[in-house]
Amino acid sequence: MSAPLRQAAPAALSLQWPCQPAARATVAACAAPRVSSRRARDATAAAVLQFAAQPASATAAAAAAASCAGATAAAPAAPLAAPPTANSWELIYTRPDPPSSSSSSRTARRKPHPTAAPGTARSQPGADPRLVRLTQQLLAASGSEPGLRAALAGEALAPAELRRLLTYLDRCGAADVALEAFGVMKGLPQYGTDDPVLRTKLIHMLARRPRGTSAALALYDDMRVEGVAPDAVCYNIVLGAAGLGHHWARVLTVVEDMEAAGVGWDAFTLSALLSACQACGQWQQALAWFERAQGEPGLQLNVVHYTTLMSGLQKAGQWEESLRVFRRMEAGGVSPDVMAHNAAITACAKGGDWEKAWAVFLSMRQAGLRPSTISYNALISACERCGQPDRALEVFSGMQRAGAPLNAVTYNTMISACAKAGLYARAQKLHAEMQAAGVADDVFTLTGLITACERIGHWQGAEEHFLGFQARGIQPNTVAYNRLISALGRGGEWERALAAFRSMQHPAPAAGDSSGKHGGNGSWRRQPAAAAPAAEAHAASSPSGSNGSAGDEPRSHSSSSGGGWARSNGSNGSSGGDGGRSGEPAAAPPRYPSSSARPDRITYGSLISALERGGQWERALAAFEEMQSQGIQPNGYIFTSLINACEKGGQWETAVRLFKEMQQRQDISLDSMAMVARKGIYAFPSLIRFMPAPLLQAARATVDSGRAARQWIEKKRAEEKEP
Repeated sequence: MSAPLRQAAPAALSLQWPCQPAARATVAACAAPRVSSRRARDATAAAVLQFAAQPASATAAAAAAASCAGATAAAPAAPLAAPPTANSWELIYTRPDPPSSSSSSRTARRKPHPTAAPGTARSQPGADPRLVRLTQQLLAASGSEPGLRAALAGEALAPAELRRLLTYLDRCGAADVALEAFGVMKGLPQYGTDDPVLRTKLIHMLARRPRGTSAALALYDDMRVEGVAPDAVCYNIVLGAAGLGHHWARVLTVVEDMEAAGVGWDAFTLSALLSACQACGQWQQALAWFERAQGEPGLQLNVVHYTTLMSGLQKAGQWEESLRVFRRMEAGGVSPDVMAHNAAITACAKGGDWEKAWAVFLSMRQAGLRPSTISYNALISACERCGQPDRALEVFSGMQRAGAPLNAVTYNTMISACAKAGLYARAQKLHAEMQAAGVADDVFTLTGLITACERIGHWQGAEEHFLGFQARGIQPNTVAYNRLISALGRGGEWERALAAFRSMQHPAPAAGDSSGKHGGNGSWRRQPAAAAPAAEAHAASSPSGSNGSAGDEPRSHSSSSGGGWARSNGSNGSSGGDGGRSGEPAAAPPRYPSSSARPDRITYGSLISALERGGQWERALAAFEEMQSQGIQPNGYIFTSLINACEKGGQWETAVRLFKEMQQRQDISLDSMAMVARKGIYAFPSLIRFMPAPLLQAARATVDSGRAARQWIEKKRAEEKEP
């Protein structure tokens, strides 16, 4: 049976018209094994259902169904009409008025006139030709008030016809045209626009789209100003529109309007309120309204209410409160469904409690519910967040055995779980399986693979994945750049890290550009524009790396303002590249394609750490200054990397200045300051006089404990050596 017929069969069996026996015969005909042609069987059954929509044709429909069921394989029933679309079925079984009993069988058998409403099959019976023509005229006159007025002036529609006209426009996706036409109708005396149902329908058309929520709220305000009283349905729709558009103040005013009008809450009101709280991040108010709803007479809480509240709480970071709501649902006699269990598992994942997530998953299985792909993904995410790759692989295997569909979220979460544990080979295998299954990889896949390479110190693999994904048209985001820069920095490739960083800000320059050239004293500084030609000539004579070619990118990149962080000692990157360590020229970084991604605080932190590892303290300070000029505030990790860089360069005065600046900031954690303090006691005794007494005592205690530990280890080693 085709998909449209499978959808239509339940509605056909529930028909209350006199054609119900014919509909049941039709469904039986659809499954008749003696009809070999599925296309002919479906077409015949569809036509029978169309005829069954007319009560006078019940006998003919039953006869057609019987002939279809009794047809032989050699002579299938001829199709009577093309099967209607899904929209056609909706219009057949939800028509506002029952068909007239005066219509004859001959009329029912006649091929319907092509007057279907827009968005439905042209063979749909019962469409009003006048409304269809008016709909087309309104669509053609969209944006022209005179044209709309001319189309509407010659018509006089009853409220029911107006509502049906709005339905036609809605099916065309023309809610804006419906709003324009309604504004014109208000100026024409023959239209009764004071109908609250009509206005509610128009508000609902606009409220389903985020960009139409403001217009929906404006219609609601006009409705109240003009004295048209909203009912409970209208209030619920308006609440949903205010939440969807993130108009939190309007949500509160509509609730006050309901109370002033004496309109009580129902189940739809609570659902709209909880959804609005979730959209606007008002989890405290959601809990308060949920408690109030429990005391509303006639309002019975259902699983949708609990699930919506749980989702809002876990998205707001209140995962423990979300689990409490789940337990309350079970204790209150409301049976959680799959979506409720999914919300609970996701809350556990957000809270980093994989054991609770596993318990909820098992309770879902014990309740006889079939876990969905979302269920498995949420449980895998919980294991991934908690650093449990073996558990994640176990869930993944169970998911495959259960036949649950694997999507991009499944593979990406699994790759991330393996990446965090340093299981690069397993992450690569998962990526290969992902591609073989036809699941498209994306930037999250890239981030996971780069992280896996970073954990095992394989910067070459990280760079290969990065460039490979870009070549396939997958543009990396800021997170992917952050992981790449960190991987390159951990591998001692500060020049490559700097090249990747610069590609985030502007296109990569070609060979021979005036960016990042040599100067005189080994410091990174903003190079004046006038010095660019001389620097360019100097750079042209410098040797290229073994991996470079004529078109390779220089080792450093200019800033977007035209200057650059210029390396000026004429060396070949002896501090950071492999070539410098071996006495040979370092390989030039690849040309990273330009990107729309922009650096954030993590980006600068990864870059400064890479420069610190490469002994480039002046470049690290230059990056720090640029970060501050971009309005990005440093954290304790960045200060620690800078002070470490100064330690390696013997710049204790600069380290003291940075430590003073760190002390003056209120957003630096005490742990970060204590880390710097311990470093200062060892490397910079001059810092001690700037440390607060509690911090100095903690640092000294840490140092003393470290010394005691080393003394104990040395003592044990000496005892072992004694005969």
